[in-house]
Amino acid sequence: MKIGLVSYEFRNNDIAFSVSQIEKAMGSLQGKVSLLCFGEAFLQGFDALSWNYDHDKHIAISADSEIMQQLCGMTLRYEVGILFGYIEKCNDSLYSSCAVIVNGKLVHNYRRISKGWKTRNHQH
Repeated sequence: MKIGLVSYEFRNNDIAFSVSQIEKAMGSLQGKVSLLCFGEAFLQGFDALSWNYDHDKHIAISADSEIMQQLCGMTLRYEVGILFGYIEKCNDSLYSSCAVIVNGKLVHNYRRISKGWKTRNHQH
């Protein structure tokens, strides 16, 4: 298995741009790697969060969102798996998560859980 590490530009709060960067990397490395790895919170941008829950809950996406389905489809189209960080919303909780999508399916979703990370009362 060949794994590629990608260091592409992201823009805070611009998921469409991040998805386009993921697709750009997949297209340029199609047939050369099995898995492309992107950084922490790549999808929304590393500094996308304001640390205000009422704001940040609108930035986060669920693991079964339309955006994730789009990314699943891209792994089938390009035959390249992807690993990337994103801000996940599950029920009323936010997580700094890492998704692995292979062959059109979310095969792993790791939720970073650190004491004090993204609690509603946390101040930055």
